[in-house]
Amino acid sequence: MMKKGGKLTKIQLNPVPPKMVQCIKSLAALQTAIERFHTHREIFHTSGVQPTGFNLPRQHSLVHLIHQIQEFGAPGGLCSSITESCHITAVKWPWHCSNHYKALGQMLLTNQRLDKLLRACADFVERRMLPPSHLPPPKPACPRS
Repeated sequence: MMKKGGKLTKIQLNPVPPKMVQCIKSLAALQTAIERFHTHREIFHTSGVQPTGFNLPRQHSLVHLIHQIQEFGAPGGLCSSITESCHITAVKWPWHCSNHYKALGQMLLTNQRLDKLLRACADFVERRMLPPSHLPPPKPACPRS
């Protein structure tokens, strides 16, 4: 709401102009395909291939895809490979380096130390104290798989 000349004026802005969504038939076909997938995936459960059921987070994200395209004009967050690699670096490695008791503080400290090591290594390479082959630094050697 904006005040204009003593009156309140309501302004509504669409996130994406309606003309931008030109492929209504494609979105409808995608919706149909997603519904068919969710219907037919139950065969794995009923036939005993996966008797306990299964969780498919990437396939579940497809349910939200049409809404994302309509609202924002492009699918976002469908590919989780970058998120997964960040998760491994920021969570899994520090978790394995901790003693697993009140691990959050230990994990945060490990991440701080890894960041400082990365910056120090980059600084040493820049000052020619280390050869460029030392970037990026090796992963911690303490994971307990």
